[in-house]
Amino acid sequence: MTCATRQEQLIVPRRQARTLVKNGYDVYFCVSDDGPVETIDGVKYIPVGYHGGGYVKRILLLSRLMYKVALDINADYYQTESPDFLKLLLRFKRKGKKCFYTFFESHPFTYYNKSTLPYFLTHIGVLLMSYSMKRKLKYMDAVFAVSDDILDYLNKWGIKKAVLLGNFPEVNKDYQLTKEDYLNRENRVIYYGHIPNSSRQQNVISAIKDIPNVKYLLAGKFWDYNVLNRLKEDIGENRIEFIDGFERNRLPEILSKCTISNTARDLSGTKSSNGSFGIIKIFESMEAALPILCQDVPMYRKLINEYHCGMLVDVNNIDSIRNAMQYLVSHKEEAYEMGQNGRRAVIEKYSWDQVQKIYLSYL
Repeated sequence: MTCATRQEQLIVPRRQARTLVKNGYDVYFCVSDDGPVETIDGVKYIPVGYHGGGYVKRILLLSRLMYKVALDINADYYQTESPDFLKLLLRFKRKGKKCFYTFFESHPFTYYNKSTLPYFLTHIGVLLMSYSMKRKLKYMDAVFAVSDDILDYLNKWGIKKAVLLGNFPEVNKDYQLTKEDYLNRENRVIYYGHIPNSSRQQNVISAIKDIPNVKYLLAGKFWDYNVLNRLKEDIGENRIEFIDGFERNRLPEILSKCTISNTARDLSGTKSSNGSFGIIKIFESMEAALPILCQDVPMYRKLINEYHCGMLVDVNNIDSIRNAMQYLVSHKEEAYEMGQNGRRAVIEKYSWDQVQKIYLSYL
């Protein structure tokens, strides 16, 4: 059950659904749109007949519609990633069904950074949401967390069936990047996905400006498009390219244009200040055999030291970013080997292939 439309479906539920289909399960997505019933990649999408209308209307109307459609399916297992539908899972629990919840991010604590309300009102809202979710999650058969920081506060909440399932990509086993292909690529750094203020793009641009023959690709959604225009003016449009959002199936093509993936952002003051395995762009970039730039925090320091798959930077320090990029550009053969090391790390440890057995064991 999801608040999203079939076009907006997130990575994690789609990945879980494909795993279930491959293992012989009939899988249904109840989605909040009024499109047709259709089957995509073996998953049947069932519309609830409603799309849009604001938060309050969604809570009052969409929950009832979602429950009715999901009840008619009469599944053995029910799962959602939406806090709005936790109460529906409790109703299915009372009917003897097994129910699971997937945590994608630090709900509800992310509202401290997202809310435009005064702090004291945001704080009250976070406390109320925390209390409500904690009470409901205790009845779930499993609560899947995509990162260590989320697992940590679920444990503090007393959720005994909290399980870490890293937000890791599926491996394309047929993919291969040869040294010749990599060395012949134009030097291009990429940052993709959500592009928040914490990624300090102005610092990255300032670093790249001083490195000849390096271009920058931003692919995703900006927190402020006025900033993008200033970046273009600063570095010149011939050295920066912007893709305003993209379908997930285009990602391999986009990454194939690049030689370095910048995944760094300022994590200070967040619940993920030591790093998070919930940031999938790190592992997607490694799977694509690109050397990565990571923020210099304990979790990523351990990753880089173990696999030598990229370089650590301080995204708040232009010299740090510039020196790392300059090294990778000047030592392109070593950069290629870092990318190969990263792909090996994903295959060995940081892929959905390695954790899907844990997911299936709860069914």
